[in-house]
Amino acid sequence: MAAKKSFILYKSWKPLVKGLCANNPEHAAALFEAVFDYQCDGVEPDVASPIYPYFCLFKASFDEDQSNYEKQCEVNERVAQEREKRRKANEMQRCVTNRDESCSSVASRGHSAKNQQNTNETKRQATDNDNDNDINNINNIKDTDIEPPISPLGGGSGDLPVRGLADEANRTLARFNNAAAHFGGISPVLLDKARDWIAYKTSRRQPVVESSISALLAELAQKEQQHGTGAVVRAINEAIANGYSGIQWQQIGGKSAPSGRKETMFDKLKRTADELKGEMPCHDDG
Repeated sequence: MAAKKSFILYKSWKPLVKGLCANNPEHAAALFEAVFDYQCDGVEPDVASPIYPYFCLFKASFDEDQSNYEKQCEVNERVAQEREKRRKANEMQRCVTNRDESCSSVASRGHSAKNQQNTNETKRQATDNDNDNDINNINNIKDTDIEPPISPLGGGSGDLPVRGLADEANRTLARFNNAAAHFGGISPVLLDKARDWIAYKTSRRQPVVESSISALLAELAQKEQQHGTGAVVRAINEAIANGYSGIQWQQIGGKSAPSGRKETMFDKLKRTADELKGEMPCHDDG
């Protein structure tokens, strides 16, 4: 509680002060000096002093005023504490509401991306011809065919719209980049999609440690080798759109390279283009 910087002199004291000044100016001066000594330093005049009876009349009002001031300060402090508690509670509720709305937004955008992919696939099938399998079709692949607008924590389509998770998201991104820097054998497209998956897991407040990131990268590299980039990307998109806690690998059909021959980069690019067009891959064993 802050110390008071002032005190009150009441108009009702005027007759007493005026009479004292007229009869004994020295006592009047001593009385006002005693008033300031009491208010500033808490010192009272000697009880034997001729001004003591007058001082006691002043002191009673001063003490009552001080008591009322302290009570009001306590009330104000309680009011301020309650206001601060309500403010924090309201802010917490807003954070929870924003988080729920953000998670719903992630799922909604995932469904929209899936519907758009289906529409694009229908249009492509309507205009396909006998030369669909030509490798030049790879040049027509657009990022929107394989990249839904999911926030990738530092690479891709925007910032993760979940408040309250910024610190954890930054730490997770750093762990992912560290693991990815020491890992080879995975395409850039799938690496970006892995960032989407990590961002999705973080938005659901699921812990992501460095060991699980390394395991994820190894698994994605294996699945990409077996089934192709497009199939793995679609599996991740499906898991995000449906709010799954894990990727449903059992939904991917067997689309690996023919046995007896190592898959080449041409095979991988060709298979990715075919899979994005909804077709089975066609390999040239010659």
